[in-house]
Amino acid sequence: MDNLWTTEYFSNAFSALIAANPLLDGIALSGLFGKVIVFILLVSSLVVWYVMIDKFLKLRRARSETRHFLMSFRKEAHPVSLWLKNRQMAGSPLIKVYNNCCRAVGRELNPHARDVSELFTEGVDYELSPRQIDVIRKTADRNIADEALNLESGMNLLSTATAAAPFLGLLGTVWGVMVAFTAAAAQGSADLTALAPGVAAALVTTVVGLVVAIPSMIGYNFIANSIRTHCVQMDNFATELVESFQRTM
Repeated sequence: MDNLWTTEYFSNAFSALIAANPLLDGIALSGLFGKVIVFILLVSSLVVWYVMIDKFLKLRRARSETRHFLMSFRKEAHPVSLWLKNRQMAGSPLIKVYNNCCRAVGRELNPHARDVSELFTEGVDYELSPRQIDVIRKTADRNIADEALNLESGMNLLSTATAAAPFLGLLGTVWGVMVAFTAAAAQGSADLTALAPGVAAALVTTVVGLVVAIPSMIGYNFIANSIRTHCVQMDNFATELVESFQRTM
């Protein structure tokens, strides 16, 4: 008896929730094709939100680590000093660019070194030739390109969701409207009472498609702007680093 009461209670609560929410009501009234599209859109929404939150947290950490790294780098008298100290810093795309450029300088100056400690000998004045400076600049450019690709990972998913979700929702709506009119024609009735439930259910897929697309568009634009900022910072830092090598070596 208690189980029956509990089942009836939750059934009535669910029915009341659907009655109070036209979106849930529309999903309940939609056909199999509409439900499949809504399911695909909802799964896409979960994936999109996961990507956006993950990218946001990583970019925020990268911004903080970049600020910390630049402060530490500019306090040093020599451009490779921070690298030789082997400071454990991670999270900023500038750090990989810096580390690989310092390795490139060491290989150019001492190609026979067996480890990092032998790349630079204390008390020896090194001088970089124009060819070596060009090698370092190309090393920086390659690493900037690699880091830019790493920052942009997952952006294709956001842009695809932004572009495809409204059209997928529209497909469900067109299909639902077509089914509603076909059913009304089969019943020989074309009044509003016969058409309204089917048309309302068909419009649900468009609403869900927009619910997926709008946050995706906002998140994509915000994240893309942050990535552009990091790319500009990497370009500026590479120029600053190469100029530091030219000035001190």
